[in-house]
Amino acid sequence: ICPECMREQAQGRTTAQKKAERRWKSRQSVAVAGVPVTATNILIAVTLLVGVLQLIPGLGVQGALMFWGDAMHPQVMQPWRALGYMLVHGSFWHIGLNLLSLFMIGRILEPVLGRGRFFTLYVLAGLGGAVAVSLLSEPGTPVIGASGAVFGLLGALMVIARRLGGDITGILILLGVNLVIGFIPGLGIS
Repeated sequence: ICPECMREQAQGRTTAQKKAERRWKSRQSVAVAGVPVTATNILIAVTLLVGVLQLIPGLGVQGALMFWGDAMHPQVMQPWRALGYMLVHGSFWHIGLNLLSLFMIGRILEPVLGRGRFFTLYVLAGLGGAVAVSLLSEPGTPVIGASGAVFGLLGALMVIARRLGGDITGILILLGVNLVIGFIPGLGIS
């Protein structure tokens, strides 16, 4: 690109684009063993740790953390399940696809939002998924996986990309693929 075109592009940026660029450039990088400490990497590490704990027979991690709408009933009241269900998964494919999506979206979205906002968005999207399940599913339907939080991140990414004037076709395709994969029998994705 010629210097004149670059100058013209820089002058035509919106306020939101300038703000996003400043945030992207100003992020501080702290690393542990060469891996940057980001909310995305922390969420992936904790989810992988719980995934490994699920493999230990008799530990009952999945049963202790899975969510169902009845867990929020005042007589039962197990509120940790509204967040814990995002850490347990039904199969290798389930955890793999959710964490791959989290990694891909987190690399783009976390620098724009910042660590705290990104983590808050992830938790609120996961809670939203739990609330949706408790309202829409039949009583006693168990739910596991971080899909609700990942879909929330995808939605936020779509809104931000649209606001910045970006092309959201790729995001829509990723969203469609994730929706279709959820209905393929045999993958163990619940």
